[in-house]
Amino acid sequence: MKRGRGRAPKPATGLADSQKTKMVAVSQHQAHEKTMTDMPNLRFAVPSRILRLLVVQVLVAVNVGWLVLACFKKNFAIRLTLEEGVIQWMQVLFLVMTAFYCFRIVRSYGTIYQERIIRDIFFLCLIVTLAVAGEEISWGQRLLGLETPELLKRINIQQEITVHNLVIFQRFRHWLLLLFGLTGLALICPGIRRYRWTVRFAFLSPPVFFTAAFSLVLISGLGVEVAYLSQWLHPGQVTDDFRFWAGRFSEIGELGVAITAFSYAADKVNSLRLRIPQGLE
Repeated sequence: MKRGRGRAPKPATGLADSQKTKMVAVSQHQAHEKTMTDMPNLRFAVPSRILRLLVVQVLVAVNVGWLVLACFKKNFAIRLTLEEGVIQWMQVLFLVMTAFYCFRIVRSYGTIYQERIIRDIFFLCLIVTLAVAGEEISWGQRLLGLETPELLKRINIQQEITVHNLVIFQRFRHWLLLLFGLTGLALICPGIRRYRWTVRFAFLSPPVFFTAAFSLVLISGLGVEVAYLSQWLHPGQVTDDFRFWAGRFSEIGELGVAITAFSYAADKVNSLRLRIPQGLE
């Protein structure tokens, strides 16, 4: 009796595909774990809900609250904005934290993306933030008990070792508030993303809920500018008082800059953790 040939068994394609899928998943998981191991500075991210609370509810409450105090408790409102007051030390605290998060971005951005200019921008932000924090505490002059050189005493309105208090900068220093607010609002604006050159800078775009924060900073800067123009057009006691209170309110604007800058840097760290630029989400 002739023995017939047996049929070759069908390859178990379903099982093979399943095993391949599992191997790919394991490989991706290991790659992700390696990436996160190579970037330990991306840990301890601030939750998005906390950032939203800071740049919306907290900043609105601080601005409105101080204006109410300025109307009914003028001396207390002034004390809050004096040198080494609560407002100033809060500025320094948030600026130092901003510098820390900028450092984390600089260390980690190149690991995920190839766009070097973004890393350079945050490195510049790191340097500027540390410089502003140093200026706010007069580079430790009061803490260390240092004497101000005679030359600085003559050209510095507070007779301290600072640059931003030099007489020549007083008319224009509030323009930094205007620049900060306008730049933030421009980065949020959807229309600006239509241009091709903005694609490479999409990571810099803040979330839309930052609009309130940048607007409040812009308003504080505009208040000082309007006060200066009022003094020039109609000099007198009324405009002098307006200029004084606009200057005090600009301290609240500077606190807004510090809180907004910290929240922005922390948000970018969150974006790096997701490995998706915030502007492209």
